[in-house]
Amino acid sequence: MNRCEYTVWPGTLTGNQKPQLSTTGFELGPGATTSVDLPSPWSGRFWGRTGCSNNNGRFICATADCASGQVGCNGAGAIPPATLVEIT
Repeated sequence: MNRCEYTVWPGTLTGNQKPQLSTTGFELGPGATTSVDLPSPWSGRFWGRTGCSNNNGRFICATADCASGQVGCNGAGAIPPATLVEIT
C-alpha cells in the first residue's frame, strides 16, 4: 500500500540468477494497494522509485531509477539514491 501523498513506482529484482517476477516495476498511486505473488523460495529486492515520468518515450525516475527506459526494470537494479528491502 502506498501511504505517501504522491505516486511511487516500485521496482523488483530477483536474485541468484533466477527468473524475474511477473512484474519488475509498476505504478502505485497515493492510497493504492497491489500484491505480487512470490515463488517459494524467493530471494530479491523491492524499492520505491519517485519523480518518474515518460520523457520522449523513455521512462525515467529522479530516485532509484533502474535505467531500463520502461516502467518494468526487466532485470536491472536500482541506481542510488535508493531505499530498498532485500528478502532472502
